[in-house]
Amino acid sequence: MKHPRKLYLLLLLFPLFSVAQVSLNADSLYEQARINAFGSNHQLAHEQCDTILKNYPLYTEVKLLKARIYSWDKNYSEAQSLLEKILAESPDNMDAFKAITDNSLWNNQYEDAILFAEKGLRVNPNQIDLLLNKAKAQMQLKRYKDAEKTLATITQLDPENSTAKSLIQELTRLKRQNQFALYNLHDRFSKIYTPRNLFSVEYKRITLVGPVLARVNWANRFGSNGLQYEADFYPRLTKRLSGFLNYGFSADNTLFPKHKFGAELFYTFSKMFTASGGIRYMDFVSNDLLTYTASLNVYTGKYLFNGRVYITPTKQKTGESVFVFARRFFKDEFNYITLTLGQGVSPENSNNALNFDSYFFLKSQTARLQWVKTFYNGFGFQLGTEFTRLQVPFDTQQYLFQFTLDTGIKYQF
Repeated sequence: MKHPRKLYLLLLLFPLFSVAQVSLNADSLYEQARINAFGSNHQLAHEQCDTILKNYPLYTEVKLLKARIYSWDKNYSEAQSLLEKILAESPDNMDAFKAITDNSLWNNQYEDAILFAEKGLRVNPNQIDLLLNKAKAQMQLKRYKDAEKTLATITQLDPENSTAKSLIQELTRLKRQNQFALYNLHDRFSKIYTPRNLFSVEYKRITLVGPVLARVNWANRFGSNGLQYEADFYPRLTKRLSGFLNYGFSADNTLFPKHKFGAELFYTFSKMFTASGGIRYMDFVSNDLLTYTASLNVYTGKYLFNGRVYITPTKQKTGESVFVFARRFFKDEFNYITLTLGQGVSPENSNNALNFDSYFFLKSQTARLQWVKTFYNGFGFQLGTEFTRLQVPFDTQQYLFQFTLDTGIKYQF
């Protein structure tokens, strides 16, 4: 009789053992999914999450991991939809609030990041991660006073928080609305020409409608000196549309064009693509030139790729130039290294601001490398080199080599 009783007891407990085993397998599969997700095998991790959720649709940690995978794969709308469902089921889930504010920041939806951070902070006012994300979003929206208050709260809660300290340093830099800079371009040639210099003094002011710059250029070339006065304006017209305006004047009209003018419109199609179109005009002693230009920017991660063309039509001939560059950003947009390759002569290059129009129809090949570094104390510098194979203006059968050293120092205040 004892054996039948034991058998009966086992039959009663078997469903409980089965449930426990299935639960154990779900937990094990979840750990595997985490390993795959953090190991960049996102597709397998996503499939494992779906497998678990078929049997355990309320397994919140699995749904959170799935949402994170969506964010990491830049499927931001899917991530937000899933995270909003989690928060509807668990309104006090801090991990979900952290995930949805991260997702909003990565998607450049800074208003959403602040909204969700504030909702989470109403549940837990001392949640450091949400406060940090709120401060980051406020800084992106240039709400510097609000960001100061948020960071002050973090400092009170956690005085040694390294992320907050970095953000405070970054905020100090961002609040600087003025910049004074000195630049020098020094050229040496393989033959014919003696060394030449272009020295620039520049003042920049960040305004509510966009940056404004004033600049004085002094050139020493071909045994002569010359001065040019310039002004740039980069207006923000709409959320997607911005502009560029430039005017330059040289009274002596020897080493610079008497008048120069530039205008361009930039349209942002997405956070990845920006395109532009515009004109450049130069009034030389013997002639004036109108150049048409267009560009395309592609942003991906910490890289910016740009292509730009210049077309200068005249009755006699048409000048054509093409330039491409790749830029690698470091801690922010003010610290980077840029490699530029070009065919032809660019009117954007101050080194080419010579007062004769034929220069812009010369054949040339250019390679340029530039490094820009800024510091939290407001100082920064740039260092660049440029190597050009240039057609001789008065003898187009000849070519010479031009080496340029580009140096600069600036101070933000």
